Amino acid sequence: MAEKKYPKGKHPNSMKNLKICGPGQQPPGAGNRKCTPSFPALLKRALTTTIVTTDDLGLRVENTVLDGIIAALISKGKDGDIPAIKEIFDRYVGKTKSVVEVSGKDGEPLQVEHVQLASAYDSMKNVFDVEKGADESSEPKDNS
Repeated sequence: MAEKKYPKGKHPNSMKNLKICGPGQQPPGAGNRKCTPSFPALLKRALTTTIVTTDDLGLRVENTVLDGIIAALISKGKDGDIPAIKEIFDRYVGKTKSVVEVSGKDGEPLQVEHVQLASAYDSMKNVFDVEKGADESSEPKDNS
């Protein structure tokens, strides 16, 4: 008797082999390895990593990578780096809103015209009736 290629539950597509992913992990499929962490989860882990250093007095200082990035951005802003200053103010104060003024001809206020639907329909009907009449008169009539 031939030996089974995959014993019960050992087939790669078996339901028993499905791995349930934890928070911040992507499920397998579409080119992902089994339960690989998502990019935002990896970035959060990298930015919140604690770095331990000693200061000038020999005291132990614990900072995260994000604290170091913020300190470097502020330092560049103090040195006069315009993009760094812009980034700081955009994040802290908020982006400036652009003001758009809508006006009529030569800066005058816009003119608003209220039209009743029935009168607009009648005027459009008259226009189409006139055009239809002009088209009928230009075509030669067959009197046979």
